[in-house]
Amino acid sequence: MRANANAVDKRLPKPAESGPENLISFEIPPAPDHLGPVGIEVWEDVWSFGENVYNVQSDHYIVERYASMQDRRQAILVDIAQSGYLVVGSQGQDVLNPLARVLQDLETKLVALEDRLGLSPEARLRLGITAAEHKSRLDEFLEE
Repeated sequence: MRANANAVDKRLPKPAESGPENLISFEIPPAPDHLGPVGIEVWEDVWSFGENVYNVQSDHYIVERYASMQDRRQAILVDIAQSGYLVVGSQGQDVLNPLARVLQDLETKLVALEDRLGLSPEARLRLGITAAEHKSRLDEFLEE
């Protein structure tokens, strides 16, 4: 049995108005206190990109998780830079730094979140977000 198209439409969020007034009124929500410098920069970048795409009330959790994971990634990269990708194992042999595995796992999770957030060209296409559409709205605003 096919669902009523009107019933489906009622469940979907209404698209944001694309007028210039919405470009002015969007404010990036304040970054959570626990984020470090990298996380804050990521937080601001993601919200800036998604100003007409993300919903602050429902999407802040995933954006916060993504920014927090970027903070952790940066800290791991610093630790690996200091100790190296190879460390001395329990038998005195060179072994892969355990942080390298943690980094690999973290980056796999980051890629999945990037897809959900539309942070790659392919993900934007899949989600129906186009940079040209976003840019054209900004261009219209700047021309006025």
